[in-house]
Amino acid sequence: WDGYGSYSKKLQACEFFSGLFAVAKRFYLLFQLHTTEEAANANEQLEWIDQEKADGYHSVKSLGPQVAAIGIDMRSKRTKHRIIPESTYRIIEEQMMGLPEHVEHVIVLSGVPVVFPSIFMAESILFGMLALFKRSAILRRAGRRLGVLDQFDQPEILDDLLDGWASSKHKDERNRFLTLLQRCALAKRYRVSILSGDAHVGGVGEIYGATRPRLPKEDDELFTYQIISSAVMNSPPPPGVVSALTRTNFSKRINHHTRSKMQKAFESSSTSSSSSTSPSSSSSSSSGRI
Repeated sequence: WDGYGSYSKKLQACEFFSGLFAVAKRFYLLFQLHTTEEAANANEQLEWIDQEKADGYHSVKSLGPQVAAIGIDMRSKRTKHRIIPESTYRIIEEQMMGLPEHVEHVIVLSGVPVVFPSIFMAESILFGMLALFKRSAILRRAGRRLGVLDQFDQPEILDDLLDGWASSKHKDERNRFLTLLQRCALAKRYRVSILSGDAHVGGVGEIYGATRPRLPKEDDELFTYQIISSAVMNSPPPPGVVSALTRTNFSKRINHHTRSKMQKAFESSSTSSSSSTSPSSSSSSSSGRI
């Protein structure tokens, strides 16, 4: 469920949210993991990482002798202040370090992008708006009429910003997550790629060694691709948001030996200007660049 865990503790605990999460979990298991809650809890699928499901529905699958996929549940235990609990880090490390020696490529499924541009001051402005609306019922009514607030009296895109690893609230946790993936990849001598979504716009990100000059991809042991899928149901972001994301797409330091950046995924269409750049999205009119 898009946004679950990024609301207040009181709202998350209410009967409506609990019921909505139960429905979302049911269809997540059915359509993404091809199982039911009853079968999952009975451990009828041997690829479950956490057999008790106390930590969420994590799974590991073999995609042939050389490729493994690790699916991480980033919703069940999410809060406004962390994406995954401490126990999940231990589970990820145990599974990645325990993969067979013949595995050469590990695909990590992340519900939200690890590498993504951020619009300067966007979170601060939205939190300021939230504080203002909380103080005035008149402003809240006006915000609802204008579509500035969602049905939970929160600025419309605030949960989307808080959802991502790139949020300022999750920056340290994201760096820890990536450092863990790198440590396992270096120890086991395999490549890691990240598949993600939930950004309403597709794109390609790169994580690479912070050497000068930059190493070729094939020689960079830290090089990791991140692929973000386009939205299936949601409309792509307005052109102004896509343009702002493109303009703020700078190379960022993750730790002392790694940087990350979104990259151009596709060339412009023949109808587009050769100088235009925008993130690829589910809109057929998009030039498909990032």
